[in-house]
Amino acid sequence: MKILHPNNDMHSTLEELKSYYSDGFYSIIADNEKEKLNIFLNAFANQRKVNNDFINDKSLYKNLPFSMNTITWKERQKDAKIIAKLIENRTHLEILDVGCWNGWLCNYLSQKGHNLTGINFFKDEIDGLKCYENYDTKSILLQMHVDELFRIEKKFDIIVFNRNWAFFENKTKTLSIAKKILNPNGRIIITGLAFYRNTSNIKDYFNYKKKEFKKKYNISLFYKKSKGYLDFNDKKVLKENNISIYSYNALKNFLKILFPKKPIIYYGLFTNKVEK
Repeated sequence: MKILHPNNDMHSTLEELKSYYSDGFYSIIADNEKEKLNIFLNAFANQRKVNNDFINDKSLYKNLPFSMNTITWKERQKDAKIIAKLIENRTHLEILDVGCWNGWLCNYLSQKGHNLTGINFFKDEIDGLKCYENYDTKSILLQMHVDELFRIEKKFDIIVFNRNWAFFENKTKTLSIAKKILNPNGRIIITGLAFYRNTSNIKDYFNYKKKEFKKKYNISLFYKKSKGYLDFNDKKVLKENNISIYSYNALKNFLKILFPKKPIIYYGLFTNKVEK
């Protein structure tokens, strides 16, 4: 694997980037951006602590997502089962976890005999890259922007966009780059696609959160420009890019048609088919 150097235009091996390695991950963040990013990360981590929105018992990490039964983790249990089914019984696959957060999926798939690379710019020990110390498995972890896949010079069998698709601004460009680093017959899996037909409530929610965050920390809630939610135009963009859409629960989604302000939940799948 080679990574575009954070401070020049050269692709470098991980060995060449060892001076950027600390606390279990490589920081692929330009020197002139680190101060700004750290201000944002510290504010975001503090807000998570205020909301008590994290795992208190470190022993629970090793068996995530099945060691937690909150609504959040039950959704991730569905993701784990779907991904495992799509991978089938293959082993030693090269898998890229885009938006790996606390590394639960990297750990889960590493336990199944796969080689994981996880990327995220959150680095704290609560739900960021420093959580690596809670796992027995090893993954290549990169602190970098999830919309900068062009930095990675490597081919993957599986690329998972891990419940973060709503935060990509240029989704078509992101998919184009992802497809370029996908092996023949490789797959892109996009989890947690929550599409809103009527976006009024979710817009109001994010407007409130943005104002609250700005007032408290004097910075934007989103580090990069983003709506923070998905609408039916985003669903159309996925289909235009040959991403097949599948329902987590067809009956629940059908019933939600009656309540347009509730999101309809899907996952996306693309297979890089090679003609024989």
